[in-house]
Amino acid sequence: MGGKIECYLDIASYYSYIAFVQLQQNKELLKQNEIEVELHPVLIGGINAGSGNRPPWLVPAKAKHSKYDTRRAAAALGLKDVTPPGDLMEAGKTLVPMRAMTYIKSAFPAEVFTTAFAYLFHAFWTLHKVPNSAQVLGEVLSEIPAHFQLASPSSSKRLFTPEQVAQVLDGLSAAEVKAALKARVDEALARGAFGAPWIWATNAQGRSEPFFGSDRWHFVYDFLDVPYQKMQLLPPQKARL
Repeated sequence: MGGKIECYLDIASYYSYIAFVQLQQNKELLKQNEIEVELHPVLIGGINAGSGNRPPWLVPAKAKHSKYDTRRAAAALGLKDVTPPGDLMEAGKTLVPMRAMTYIKSAFPAEVFTTAFAYLFHAFWTLHKVPNSAQVLGEVLSEIPAHFQLASPSSSKRLFTPEQVAQVLDGLSAAEVKAALKARVDEALARGAFGAPWIWATNAQGRSEPFFGSDRWHFVYDFLDVPYQKMQLLPPQKARL
């Protein structure tokens, strides 16, 4: 028991959103099993370019199938009204919001970082407010409820004050923020990434392995030696009289 999960995410990656929600739903159980979780903002475009991969919607068969797979993944988590915000090639240029998340991670408490990440996913995939400019990003940051959760009512208190929103926007141009985001993309590529979510798990013995996607958690849990219930087929249920 014990170990660490590092998860590389971009708000433009649908399955990054799924993995993010899965990690949040299992946050307390992972903590009880002494598994540390760290989220890394990255650029899916940079990972695709660096690995030679292509976005799945550019492959016609994958694009056609995605309407089934994405609907099933969202339903399994209770997510509603999750759809692409128009042209994903354009919306996927997430340099601005991922720099913002990099800055927020370094300058604010972990709970603020996680809440902001949750809302940026929600804004992108449900509200279709694509925060790829400083103006839209500022609007989105300004409206984040202080205790935003996807399945809970929102509070009237805001996560960031106007001064803090301005602080984050100023941080977008900081050399250290630009370098930190690039370093994360390079780190993910060095760890074998070819997409997102990319998971790097380290077990209690200090051994690390990569995992790809939001549907590999059973392999991650096996590797980390934490208890979980395996999926199994059941016999037919008897009809009730």
